Amino acid sequence: MKRMVLFGSGGWVPSQFRDTMCIPVEIGANLFILDAGTGMRRFKSRIGSALLGRHDTISIFLSHYHLDHIIGISYLPLNFTGKRVIIYAPEPGANGRKPEEILTRLFDAPVFFPLSGFPCKVEIRAIREGEQEIDGVRVTVHPQSHTVPSVAYRIEDFLYYATDRRPTPDLVQYAAGVEYLLHDASFDERRVASVTDPEAREKAMWGHSTAQDAARLARDAGAGHLGLIHLSPSMKETEYPALLEKAREIFPATFLPKEGRWIRFE
Repeated sequence: MKRMVLFGSGGWVPSQFRDTMCIPVEIGANLFILDAGTGMRRFKSRIGSALLGRHDTISIFLSHYHLDHIIGISYLPLNFTGKRVIIYAPEPGANGRKPEEILTRLFDAPVFFPLSGFPCKVEIRAIREGEQEIDGVRVTVHPQSHTVPSVAYRIEDFLYYATDRRPTPDLVQYAAGVEYLLHDASFDERRVASVTDPEAREKAMWGHSTAQDAARLARDAGAGHLGLIHLSPSMKETEYPALLEKAREIFPATFLPKEGRWIRFE
């Protein structure tokens, strides 16, 4: 069994309809979670509770350390009591500091109580770039261009997770032939088209991509499906369908994730 459920598909600030990035992926006996945004709260839901009931060890994969992607670590005491939680984070070379140093400083007094005091066993491991096997699953880590060091994850050939990234062409090779590509779609190209100065455009985009960028990359990579993620909280939920249609003009097999619904892989 291979399937995922999006608990968070929004960017930066949670809204009434979308939490920030958090995607549980169930692969047989394994439960992987891509980023730990505010969507981590949904493990209190019926679906989330059932997921945790089937797994004693949970692996969390962080793309980077921006708060909207890690704040859900502070929710672990609520739902993960008695579990073993392994947090994989970019290796020291990406940020100049070890993941243990970064996370234990963030989750400690006076900001929060220390990870060592959580009612679950938390382990922090650096994950290197390139292909590796984790609990029998092939996971490939690729560097991304963002405002801070960031990584993308390819899980075997069925999922490529690429949030918080500029639309660099290397993804075409990295995500080639993947069944599902989940890609940063923070903006609508039409909103930034008038910004022609490179420095001004960079400031307007904050190291992210447009939905149209994502669609072109999905098309060129030969992906099966494209899911638009890290949707901007500056847009209304009612504006996202128009964003979807613009992406579909480039890559028809594009969809807007609906949080809390399962997607099964072939």
